[in-house]
Amino acid sequence: MFGSTVKIKIDRDLFDRIRKVADVAGYATTEEFVVHVLEKEMLHFEDAGSD
Repeated sequence: MFGSTVKIKIDRDLFDRIRKVADVAGYATTEEFVVHVLEKEMLHFEDAGSD
């Protein structure tokens, strides 16, 4: 379903670090940064699975 979301729990200390990095990196939101990092990391595993 397009546009549906889920929630995940992240340790508060880790989230605070993510928020700081996302801000320094110029992302509009912490969520945007997290999604970008996860999508980028997923490519490594998806590409490895096709070998």
